[in-house]
Amino acid sequence: MEVNPVIPAIPQATPEDIQAITETCRDYTEGWFTANEERMRHSLHPELVKRGIKFWQKRGKLDLGEVLSAKEMVNFTKEGGGSNAPETEKTFEVTVLDVFRHIATAKVSSYPYMDYLQLAKIDGQWLIVNGLYEPRLGQEII
Repeated sequence: MEVNPVIPAIPQATPEDIQAITETCRDYTEGWFTANEERMRHSLHPELVKRGIKFWQKRGKLDLGEVLSAKEMVNFTKEGGGSNAPETEKTFEVTVLDVFRHIATAKVSSYPYMDYLQLAKIDGQWLIVNGLYEPRLGQEII
């Protein structure tokens, strides 16, 4: 297979886009930690697909967990989300890893989870469309 060595110029992400992506990730994470369903809803595309890596005892191996939808994430948040965690465990850091025009990838490193999020700029708003997460301490067992 031959690779074309000509690489077109990649548009630079604007500071406004970086800030908006960061704020979307903050709404997602802080919404979870404060059981604020509106902030969670505001951060997610309605067709969100979120999965985690889990250890399946019956299978004896790590594999993908169930798919969570935007509606389920909002409902879990409304039911309390991560609000019962001690305040010292509600810390997080957002890193925007890459932006290309209307798509982006960000990492949210919180005390309980490592999330890799894919976002899209739809009608001028950055929304999370895909998420993959894993517990930071130990592993989730089901």
